[in-house]
Amino acid sequence: VQGRCLAMGKPRVLLSGPRKLDLPAEGEAWSLKVTLPAEAPPGDYTLRVHNGCGGPASWSEPLTARVVPRRAAGGPVLNVRELGAVGDGREDDTAAIRDGLNRLAGGGTLFFPRGRYLVSDTLQLPPGLTLRGESRELSMILWPDRPEPLSDLLVGTRDLTLEDLTFGLSNYGNFLTVSLGRPESGDVRLRRLRVLGDRYRGHMYQDPEEMSRRFTRFNVHGGKLLALGGRNVEVTDCDLLSSSACLYLTAARGALIRGNRMRMGRFGWYWLSGSDGVIFEHNELLGADLSTWGGGINTLDGSPASQHVYFAHNQLRWFYGGDHEALTTDGSGSPYYGKLAQVDGAQLTLAEDAEWAKGEWHGASLFVLGGKGMGQERAVTAYEGRGVTLDRPFDVPLDDTSLVSINRRQRRLLLIGNEFEEVGVAIQLYGTSTECIAAGNRVRRGTGFVNHGMNYYGYQPSWFCQWLDNEISEGNSYGNAYVSNVPSVLEVTALPGRGDFPCPLTVGTIVRGNRLLSNASISLGAGNPPGSSAHCPWVRDVVVEGNEIRDSEVGVAVAEGVTGVLLRDNRCVRVARPELDVVKLAAERRARRASFAGQAEPLARWSFDELAAGKVPDLTGHGLDAAPAGTLALEPGLAGRAARFDGGVYLVAGSREERQDLLNQPNVTVAVWVKPDALTGRQPLLGKRFGETGVPFILSLFDATVVFEGSDTDGHYTYNFNSPAVMAAGEWQHLAAVVESGKLVRLYRNGELIAEHTVTTTLCDNQEPLVFGRDPWAGPTDGAKGPAMYRGLMDEAAIWARALTEQELKELARRP
Repeated sequence: VQGRCLAMGKPRVLLSGPRKLDLPAEGEAWSLKVTLPAEAPPGDYTLRVHNGCGGPASWSEPLTARVVPRRAAGGPVLNVRELGAVGDGREDDTAAIRDGLNRLAGGGTLFFPRGRYLVSDTLQLPPGLTLRGESRELSMILWPDRPEPLSDLLVGTRDLTLEDLTFGLSNYGNFLTVSLGRPESGDVRLRRLRVLGDRYRGHMYQDPEEMSRRFTRFNVHGGKLLALGGRNVEVTDCDLLSSSACLYLTAARGALIRGNRMRMGRFGWYWLSGSDGVIFEHNELLGADLSTWGGGINTLDGSPASQHVYFAHNQLRWFYGGDHEALTTDGSGSPYYGKLAQVDGAQLTLAEDAEWAKGEWHGASLFVLGGKGMGQERAVTAYEGRGVTLDRPFDVPLDDTSLVSINRRQRRLLLIGNEFEEVGVAIQLYGTSTECIAAGNRVRRGTGFVNHGMNYYGYQPSWFCQWLDNEISEGNSYGNAYVSNVPSVLEVTALPGRGDFPCPLTVGTIVRGNRLLSNASISLGAGNPPGSSAHCPWVRDVVVEGNEIRDSEVGVAVAEGVTGVLLRDNRCVRVARPELDVVKLAAERRARRASFAGQAEPLARWSFDELAAGKVPDLTGHGLDAAPAGTLALEPGLAGRAARFDGGVYLVAGSREERQDLLNQPNVTVAVWVKPDALTGRQPLLGKRFGETGVPFILSLFDATVVFEGSDTDGHYTYNFNSPAVMAAGEWQHLAAVVESGKLVRLYRNGELIAEHTVTTTLCDNQEPLVFGRDPWAGPTDGAKGPAMYRGLMDEAAIWARALTEQELKELARRP
């Protein structure tokens, strides 16, 4: 039995049904275990819990429970040796094993005494079958290596038991696949197995093409060791090694995954997807390859909901690949966001048409995001056209101010006492997450813990989640695919995706009793869309109390887009800024930024004549010195020296946030002298972007054209355009882009206008540094993955916080 506050004294569980059973229980606050007496009659019961405090009035509200007889193995027992199997690991025993499976089509046990049984084809497992070995140390079934993998090695439908066996797999697709998504799926029991799945055995370096084929055959979604689902799934005390994904559990209804070691290989992950009622405890989940991704609880199989998962006392280590998320909730998509035309109890009429064809929505959630009744969640039980039926009426009735979203349901996840080491984010409540609790978890060298409501192809709230007594013991993480080189954090945030979104997305979060050590901190804030004033509190009602922060730059940071914060009894030891008011800091930065607007002199200027303390100095003294990544050579230039970009080196200016913000100007001019080596593909020159984000400006070359890129406050690249083919390789040319937000962008070559582009939207801001010679995408050709780099010389670059006149640009274009 899982829940909250279950054990505070001597807990008891009361079952009322065919017989009244008042049973002692043992466990913790989040989970109790009771043993049903053998004489308990099968049937339907109500179940109540008493946590040991209080009198008769302290029994919980009732739940329903069903007692069924334990399945007893039936049918005959056949010994594969008696059917002709040799078991020496050399003779092919496929025919003898198939003979046994055919004889047990109505159920029974196929027994493998001590030996090594060679199989060369897929085995179909009939319902009611048990495969049992003498022990997993003595009995092994193995498949030989083969040029083309079998798509599946074992295939079943339902009602299967595998126990006390070792399996050896070489070039394989999936190991065990059980029919998924059918009403009869499930009743699968895997006990005390060892599965050794290694596609890369042997001296594969002797055939590099074969090694490459095996490495690239399966991407992040391909090649599963176990693909299981349905009712009553058990995987206990197993040792699993996978060349890629280890466990794909989908649409489970009652599952026990306990005491296993799961080692995941290339692009490896584990998924608990679209399931209701899962105990996942005391497992080791280990990255067995530097590209192992991680995993989590999600609805990525298209299911409408994942809920009632007890994920406890597991160890998760060594996830380095992809996003390397150790435990993330995920699942995008929404058929509806908007208002209601009518509410009649549990019957709703939507104000507009819904996109039901996007997926399955029976059991999804309808969230009241704003207006009257905000904060309520109900399950969708039926839908057609604009009509929706819910599982029960609302406690607070809705009206014409109410804004609702229908989305995938991820709720009541208990994430208790897990240990994480060398991962990306340890626990990430990503998108929809309601009434989830993370308590007593520990992370070393991971980016930390986070919950955020967001716009993930639909508005997904994070409501009423709690972070209790967790610890980040080493906050020096190495980041992930999107966030790198930042300390670990316990973060409560929201990502609405658009600046005018009118509703809070993250509401009612408790952050209590956590320990943040060695550079870790607590952060409350909204991922404000570019240009947003954060007038709407996208994060609302947060309690931060009784936490301990040690040896960090910041204790608790509160950013824009947050309201209703209670900070109380937090202890900071050797913390430079115990409480950081990001709102006040942002206002100070905006005032400083505005003070430069319209100034005649450049905001920043670089001559590239020298390296001072290893950097190219900003000659204005405004602190935007450019640090090289790689070895920067200085060669004779226009007047003095110029910077040589060889396709590997680049420069970064403004690594500190307050300096990055100086360049977020509504009107800006970017000018630079360049001498490209060649005119092939995309070559970025100067832009305010290092990561893959929206950007106020990037000046680039594409073949012989000059390119300007910029996005607006809604994230659209409405500022993008190209000039005609005017560039020449091996010649010095002066380039300039003049930007007037919401009006016009002009491009100049050697002081002459070569292209202009009218705009009506507002230019975005970002918190990114200025980068010379590099952009994170589309290199070396348009559409290619990986960064684009510049090859050539660069000299006399400058940026102004105003639009320069044509006459000023002609003066700049005169060779020194």
